[in-house]
Amino acid sequence: METAQPLDNMVHDNDTLHDLERWAVRQVLRVENLSKQQVLLELHGIMEGYSYSWHCINELLQAQFDEGSLECSPVDGDVLFEWNNLCDEKRTWEKKWRLSVNDVGFNMDCLINLMILPVQAGLGNEVLRLVTSNVDKPNASTVDLWVGPKDSESLRCRAASWFMTDGDTSSSESEDSEYVDDEVETDDEGVKHMDVGVRDINGGESDEARNEDEAMGIGYESLSENGFDEEESEDSGDSSLESEIDDEDIGGLGVKIVDIDDDDISDFLL
Repeated sequence: METAQPLDNMVHDNDTLHDLERWAVRQVLRVENLSKQQVLLELHGIMEGYSYSWHCINELLQAQFDEGSLECSPVDGDVLFEWNNLCDEKRTWEKKWRLSVNDVGFNMDCLINLMILPVQAGLGNEVLRLVTSNVDKPNASTVDLWVGPKDSESLRCRAASWFMTDGDTSSSESEDSEYVDDEVETDDEGVKHMDVGVRDINGGESDEARNEDEAMGIGYESLSENGFDEEESEDSGDSSLESEIDDEDIGGLGVKIVDIDDDDISDFLL
């Protein structure tokens, strides 16, 4: 941040003009001789509004702009450009309890500009009172601290939109929820498509696969006809299988038909 440059269009009587200019020069010299802690202490008082009339100064600057006495241009050193930067720092302070840049020189420039910008803008004799005390209305919002065109496309209006309200936050969360719901609906549709695919696969079974299923069924019937009940299968079936099944027949992912014993037990599908 740069310190603001003097204006040529300040309108004062000669005595007042010279007095304010001398006061501004003294303020610059005074701030430059402050320690780091002293600069921070003064900034704290101003940012908290204890010793500075933010809103009164802002309204007077806006009036000067509306009259055409001040112009707003994005140039370092321009009065309104630097003032709007200071307003941003005020909002940053309220949110984070610090300025946007942690630098001694930056802090000093901010403090100097806070002191001399109202003088350079030509605000008159009110300046000394406005920069040393708070005469603002209580509980004024810092969102309104901005000088520029009043139309809806102005920087001033866009600055207000940078600060989300509770309603904006809720709306954002609601949109996220809807997005998740859409994903769930998509997943459900995907499951439906999978179900259809499984039915299609089952419907397209080959004759060979159906024959194997029939063979498996016949095998179970043969077990029942030869007197194998459920308990006998649990007691002796395991040992018979372990002794007769050839390891070479258990491989791959295909269906293997093996002989279980010599009792004419039909093919058994693994």
